[in-house]
Amino acid sequence: MGEKSAVIFDIQKYSIHDGPGIRTVVFLKGCPLRCPWCANPESQLLEPKIVYFKDKCIGDLNCKKVCPKGAITVDKEGININEDKCTKCMLCVDNCYATALRVYGKNLSIDEIITKCMEDKIFYETSKGGVTLSGGEPLFQFEAAYEILKRLKSRDINTAIETTGYVSKENINKIMKYVDLFLFDIKAVDNDKHKRLTGVDNNKIHDNLRYLDEHNKNIIIRVPVIPSLNDSKEDMLYIIKLIKSLKNKYEVNLLPYHRLGLYKYEVLKKEYELKDITPPKDDQMNSILKMFEENGLECQIGG
Repeated sequence: MGEKSAVIFDIQKYSIHDGPGIRTVVFLKGCPLRCPWCANPESQLLEPKIVYFKDKCIGDLNCKKVCPKGAITVDKEGININEDKCTKCMLCVDNCYATALRVYGKNLSIDEIITKCMEDKIFYETSKGGVTLSGGEPLFQFEAAYEILKRLKSRDINTAIETTGYVSKENINKIMKYVDLFLFDIKAVDNDKHKRLTGVDNNKIHDNLRYLDEHNKNIIIRVPVIPSLNDSKEDMLYIIKLIKSLKNKYEVNLLPYHRLGLYKYEVLKKEYELKDITPPKDDQMNSILKMFEENGLECQIGG
């Protein structure tokens, strides 16, 4: 039986925005949603992706020379990689001394991931922090996420997971005893709108939120605020109604739309659909915050 592994695209240390205290965030690749505002588009597909940064290229063509499949060509725009020929051997990346070629995603064993996380145990202990799984949707690689969380809890490490909630209830039931905090996204309550925005309906998401609520799990509800897409008064009142229908009271984090991941779309050669949308202004965010607070909900901007 082979050693268990996960496809990750980053391990970020000393984070203070993804759960309590100082945390290590493990970013797993793969997501069933296709949100047009996604700040991590490199996370959406499960397999690793080689990307080209033209501004770093020095034109030595080492990448082309070492490619065993002839998958690399060059034109006035720089390096092109034929995805049909590329076998992801990574020789081009390893031999690109200018780091113009990089890879989003790599396979790490669960042992390697746990070892990396445990390097900062002292910081978790002194700050009441821990480890957060993020993505993508970390539960897209369910068996890997389950094993990571289970091993961390066996070492008394606080665990959190950033999730869309779009996963089977069976898997939610399996994993919830190993999760100290669910950072649970609600993007839209109207089902048709949710499907237009993300590509999936939200019945499963709402069912899982209610299931966690019934089992008195620790949850922070996070609401991305995307101008012209889900930021109307009606949209927010729907979300407020959903949250107030839950048995327990939960903190709400309003996450204002930003464009910090725009360059990733460029290097991935993906169209950015929201190029005409600008981040919400402070007065709009404060107005939405006030709406939540007037309805008796503990709420903050950011998280």
